[in-house]
Amino acid sequence: MMVSFDFLTEPIELSPDKVSSLYIENQKLYRNTVLNLLSECPKNCGIVFSENCEPLKFRGNISFVPNLYSLDFSSSLIKKMYEDFTVYACNYMIEQTAALKADVLNFLEKLNENFDCDFIFKEELDLADLFKIQCLKPNLENEDLPEKMLEYVKFMKKYTSVKCFVFLNLHSYFTFEELELFFNELVYQNVSVLLIESKKCFENSHREAVYIVDSDLCEIVEKQ
Repeated sequence: MMVSFDFLTEPIELSPDKVSSLYIENQKLYRNTVLNLLSECPKNCGIVFSENCEPLKFRGNISFVPNLYSLDFSSSLIKKMYEDFTVYACNYMIEQTAALKADVLNFLEKLNENFDCDFIFKEELDLADLFKIQCLKPNLENEDLPEKMLEYVKFMKKYTSVKCFVFLNLHSYFTFEELELFFNELVYQNVSVLLIESKKCFENSHREAVYIVDSDLCEIVEKQ
């Protein structure tokens, strides 16, 4: 998998065994790049993700994470998670599931008998409806930010077709030691990652391939 930027001579290879870090020190170029990623790389924006020489649609294939403290999941991911919950409940919590369904239906029947107007309801309880009512969603309230990010990546990898994660200014949040552990786990999870950074002022991990565009738009490949 690769990503090309119109301000780089060569595309950046996105490999699961390396983390690619692009430092854009020109403020205007950095700003425009972030805006294009936020808008999911519209046509002619100068950013193209590709696989086997074929361009990839941004939506569904690329996950851009501009704010590590504001993570969210799509409705399609939640739906797939509910499907997993339903399968598990029906296969491994058979008695509890049957009892729950019976209790709910019995409650509705009693309510219908005693309420002053008649109503109809489904005679079969859909567990997914129950999960939706309870607003079940992945818990990312972990105070440890690296662990929180790993959980996010794992959920996305399990329930979506995302091929690459793009993180904004990740170095500003993690210590070097935390980054080393985080990158090692990403490699173990076979995840392709691109970091977009505004300044080259941090120590880099041995896991990183570093690309720099300085304030004068000069291109530097520090290590690959």
